[in-house]
Amino acid sequence: MTFRPDRLAAFCALPAALACGGAHRPDALVVDSILVLRNVTVVDTRSGGTQPRSTVVLSGNRIVEIGPAGTLEPPGGARRVDGRDGFLIPGLWDLHVHLGNAGEGSLPLFIANGVTGARDLGSERFEQLSQWRSEIEAGQRVGPRIVAAGPIVDGPTDNWPLRVTVRDTAGARRIVDSLVTIGVDLIKVHQQLTRDQYFGVAAAARARSIPFAGHVPDGVSGIEASNAGQRSLEHMTGIPRAADSAFAPAVAAFLRNGTWIDPTLTVFWVLAHRLDSAVVNDARNRLLTPSLRKFWEDQKAGWSGDMSIETMQAFYAQMLAAVGALHAGGVPLLTGTDLGFVHVFPGSSVHEELEHLVEAGLSPLDALRASTLNPARYLGREQDLGTVETGRLADLVLLDANPLMSISNTRRIRAVIANGRYFDRAELDRLGATP
Repeated sequence: MTFRPDRLAAFCALPAALACGGAHRPDALVVDSILVLRNVTVVDTRSGGTQPRSTVVLSGNRIVEIGPAGTLEPPGGARRVDGRDGFLIPGLWDLHVHLGNAGEGSLPLFIANGVTGARDLGSERFEQLSQWRSEIEAGQRVGPRIVAAGPIVDGPTDNWPLRVTVRDTAGARRIVDSLVTIGVDLIKVHQQLTRDQYFGVAAAARARSIPFAGHVPDGVSGIEASNAGQRSLEHMTGIPRAADSAFAPAVAAFLRNGTWIDPTLTVFWVLAHRLDSAVVNDARNRLLTPSLRKFWEDQKAGWSGDMSIETMQAFYAQMLAAVGALHAGGVPLLTGTDLGFVHVFPGSSVHEELEHLVEAGLSPLDALRASTLNPARYLGREQDLGTVETGRLADLVLLDANPLMSISNTRRIRAVIANGRYFDRAELDRLGATP
């Protein structure tokens, strides 16, 4: 089969609008280079099948051809990479990060760990995120695709950072309107909202046709949040225990309303193991930015005395059971780490979250989907992301082992392609050493 340049023109003309929140931003295209990955095994995140001995042709930041090895003849001058014995998957996503806390030094660490997309759920300076996003899309900075909520929308708090305060229904409308005006992709709601404040934000978000996601406040049930249109529930807030009689009705509501769950199991695991020497002395601590290190210390200072290790281990077990039951019930899951939280690391903690999902009862394929295909569906970008298919954006990870056999194989990264830019193992090692 001969490479068809007519496909190049067609795919370079494809729109790449960001569907989440109605903000349309064209992806930067680099159309003067062709990259050929030869002899790879393509992992199909839809079917769970594999396509051994495949050739994948990229032009700019799009996949333009896929075929059996030896059947494609790319034009002269194309860069050829031998992917023999490698497994090609879509780039991973972290659907719960706080990039403002992690700092700009964290951005290359996502790519170093095969994480090509991130949803920021609360950073104080949205204009900074917007600048980073533009620079990443233009190829001027190394980092993940960014979907961002801007400041968190909350009720009155004890000077918690990263947020704006709702005091009444009229204030909820004004805040949502102002965030839409500055271009956020979604609204992030939090724990301290009262019922009236929460439903005021929900109504304002619906009126502006912008998604909202986040915590379910204490005075609101998960079913009510789902019925109000909350796009995703974070940290399992509002979700009953799997053994509770209210669990089945909650599952039914989530399925009926298309509600997504982002459990962030890593957070609960960290709390249950925070005194382990392997956690305290984690080698990744050397990569912390000053801002992230300070944020960790501030969190630790505010921890309550009732979070014993035994209590948190029991709580983690409850979370595993609930996540397994949600999955068994067909509720779609996402991978999020809550980067910014203590002992959660940029990029690399996504692999831990995948392993926790498998511990909860997901198959390696279903866990992989939670970080690839499901984010694409959640964001309304299934035509751009989440699979290795012709026409998709070139956000890819080449692994040395099959992730369908063991999800821990997502850690065995040989190369990453981020928005069409190829990073070999040596380049990834340099990115991973970024302080």
